[in-house]
Amino acid sequence: MSTTTNDETPTFIEPRWHCGSCGYGMDAASPMMHANRPKEGDASMCIKCGTMHTRHDDKWVLMTPDELEEFDDETRALITRMQAMRKLVVNGRG
Repeated sequence: MSTTTNDETPTFIEPRWHCGSCGYGMDAASPMMHANRPKEGDASMCIKCGTMHTRHDDKWVLMTPDELEEFDDETRALITRMQAMRKLVVNGRG
């Protein structure tokens, strides 16, 4: 199942899963690089703590340092910016 936001970004409803770092429960995913349902190897960020996860065997699992290193410089910079924006919003400054 999917819905769209005001900017037409699809959000896919997922079985509830929990961040492997902080335990926050999530049940949706919004892709940044494509408009498809999350697939093997896709990345996701916990909206509460900013920890990165990857899709393995239809589940979200903590991303290893080696997996993070596999991203190119531009993608790592994007992740850093997303984590900074998330922190501002969570702290009530966004």
